[in-house]
Amino acid sequence: MAEEQEKKKKFSPTEIILITPVVLLVDALTLIANLAAAIPVIGEITEVGGSFMAGAIMFLVQFYLLMKGTKNLSFLIGGILDMIPFLNMLPTQTIGWIAVVIMENNPKLKKIAGKVDKTGVGKIAGKL
Repeated sequence: MAEEQEKKKKFSPTEIILITPVVLLVDALTLIANLAAAIPVIGEITEVGGSFMAGAIMFLVQFYLLMKGTKNLSFLIGGILDMIPFLNMLPTQTIGWIAVVIMENNPKLKKIAGKVDKTGVGKIAGKL
């Protein structure tokens, strides 16, 4: 029975161990860019460079989740929250990644999230 549950899991421990530091790196880059924004010339350079690197890495992670066939609404919400000034200092991408992994690897939570998705969140996201 334990083997069947392992087969149903979308993310293996290896995938989680490899992708989590990448997502943490994105949050760290965003934090450094935001904190350095107060420094006159260096702040603008780090803001643009950090945002570009974070965006490129997150695009690749989103593409990976799309290829895995996950409904990555919570990861997308983390990405949207990351665009809001000062709120992007929080590790929203990491929280979104952990939420996706937990929901995709736990069938009961996935079923509950599917019910919530049908009640309105998915309808709102579908109109965006």
